[in-house]
Amino acid sequence: MCQKNDLSHRQCVICNKQLIGRSDKRFCDIKCKNYYHSEVRKSLKTIASETMKVLAKNIIILEGIMGEEKNSCLIDRLALERLGFIFNYVTDVRKIWCYFLWCFQFQLPICEKQTCGNNN
Repeated sequence: MCQKNDLSHRQCVICNKQLIGRSDKRFCDIKCKNYYHSEVRKSLKTIASETMKVLAKNIIILEGIMGEEKNSCLIDRLALERLGFIFNYVTDVRKIWCYFLWCFQFQLPICEKQTCGNNN
């Protein structure tokens, strides 16, 4: 015999009040719903803000090394890391053949020479 799911134990995500109504209902009222979604937006804004700070710092490091007159220069990866450059934060990545990995910091390209077979 089929049994109905017991829906009487469902609770509001925010205040834990018992939910009455639709089976997919998650909030007891509009206040709890608004509170939940405003907290989600705050956390997303924080993540985006932190990411932009790292990208801006990377740009400042690259522009400081290259200056205004240069459009390319050769610098060691370790030297960039010592200056605080964080390679995990780039705006675009393109692999050319199996030797060069191009990472972009907005308009500034970074080319990293690799050996064939290296998947990093």
